[in-house]
Amino acid sequence: MSFNFKNCVFGLIAVLPLAISCGPSLPDDGSGVVGGGATGSDFSRETEYSVNLNISFAGITDASALSPNEVLISWGDAMFIDEPASAAGMRYVIFRGLTRQAPLQDIGQIAITGQGMLTFTDDFSDLPATDDLDNTTWYYSVVAIDSDERISNNVQVEIARTPSAYAPGTMSFDDDVLPMFINIKNPTGITDSSNNVQNCLSCHSSSGAAGGMDLSTLEGILAGVGTPSNPDSFIIPFLGDDSYTEFRARFTAGTLFDQGSALSNHLDYLLTPGGDPAVAGDGLEDLALPIRNWAFEGALPTPDSTPPVFEFADVNNAGLYYGKFIDFDTVRLYIPHASDPESIPINGSLAGQIDYVVYAGTISNTIDWDHPVMIKSLTINEAGQDYVSIDFDWVDEAGQLLSNDLVVVVRPMDAAGRSVDIDVLDYDDNDQSQLDLFRLRMRNMSPQEVEMLITH
Repeated sequence: MSFNFKNCVFGLIAVLPLAISCGPSLPDDGSGVVGGGATGSDFSRETEYSVNLNISFAGITDASALSPNEVLISWGDAMFIDEPASAAGMRYVIFRGLTRQAPLQDIGQIAITGQGMLTFTDDFSDLPATDDLDNTTWYYSVVAIDSDERISNNVQVEIARTPSAYAPGTMSFDDDVLPMFINIKNPTGITDSSNNVQNCLSCHSSSGAAGGMDLSTLEGILAGVGTPSNPDSFIIPFLGDDSYTEFRARFTAGTLFDQGSALSNHLDYLLTPGGDPAVAGDGLEDLALPIRNWAFEGALPTPDSTPPVFEFADVNNAGLYYGKFIDFDTVRLYIPHASDPESIPINGSLAGQIDYVVYAGTISNTIDWDHPVMIKSLTINEAGQDYVSIDFDWVDEAGQLLSNDLVVVVRPMDAAGRSVDIDVLDYDDNDQSQLDLFRLRMRNMSPQEVEMLITH
């Protein structure tokens, strides 16, 4: 992504007579890349080196995240004016920073390439291992350097946004869901035929499950009072709050006057032995958070361990990843379905499986990566379409069109972080605790950073 700085850093240098200067030598150990900046080089783009105005170089052309801790930087050939053959001897100095000005200063230098190299993968190896590299906007600049160690007059800056470090979901059926039905004991101490205090599975296990509801197996819970092919369960994959609401409604259905009702049978789990109203930790209420979180993550047997991706090489996705204005201030995006087979629930429904996170800016470098413009989750009908369609209004707070042109990036995100309680479209980025939650919520996002340019 590009951002052009005009008349800064080299603004005065450019009008000075060209000096012949040979600064400190830049040793090459044969690897093709020489460390700089914090790694020990004496190179300086600000003070010790003269600018060679005879070097023709367009500067950095792209910086794109490959992973939470890798960014690929690229540029075209530099050469002396009217001397194309000189390109083979050019080296390049890479600068990085956390602000737009930082990579235009000496402190931002991270590497010097070998001759003729036109790409560089920044693995952040110069930074302490304790630094948070993911979920961060990085700014890059590149200058060419000739054999006399004079540099090109370039101040272009490109940015890349590293995604959050991927982490799987937190809920496993065997480790987190099944034990909760075992551990919820009857508060009144009623025992079963084996003289053990009753728990949920005393009545709701595969053999003669009360009300037809088997809580002892994954298949039983997801089938509910229906069948595996025609389920009728309180669990609604990817809808955590709705799942617990349905669970509580079913297990408290009926009236106390009906001794066979769910309410009568579960009354002990709703009241403490003294008859007080239920409080957090009493019976069914203690199931709220586990059920909610497990359903939010897709009600999977084990946590999803891989992020979703766009499969652009798939012929069925050819031509899909573009957008257009459909009226004065509304943008519509057309993108392929992201692939994440590990997070498909047992019932096979893709509704709600993937969130599509939309970032936009008037140009690449105005994208606010901490504030997506919208997040799209698919309905059942939308999940069955051949492509994903996303509409959003491109307006400011006053409702006015922001610009006739915009750059958009869409990143698919699976449900592994959906149980994190934060509204990523409306949070306080000055509050560190909310920033930490934001990072945690966005941890399950694809690293793909592909731009689309949309023009009115």
